[in-house]
Amino acid sequence: MWSQYLRVRKKGGVVAIFHELHPDPIYCSSERWKQLADGIVDGDESLIDNFKQRKLIVKSYDGDIFVLNTLLSGYAFYESLRHKSVALVPYAPLTVDL
Repeated sequence: MWSQYLRVRKKGGVVAIFHELHPDPIYCSSERWKQLADGIVDGDESLIDNFKQRKLIVKSYDGDIFVLNTLLSGYAFYESLRHKSVALVPYAPLTVDL
């Protein structure tokens, strides 16, 4: 099934298909995208594998929830670091006598 975060942008005869939460677009022709959206795969296993790797095709909405939770947990970790004070240690270059 298609991810609920799948987004499509069209320009001319080219389509960019990407995941809203982590954009890494796949480009194809508008005609090919229409075939894929209609469920016509016709031996494009490598393209389908690219969609799966980018989480554009998921087994269930649980896959989407996992991606969202992963993203949110990373954001929460970043925010927790951002609000902690960090002690800075002066930098002294290492010198070696030869």
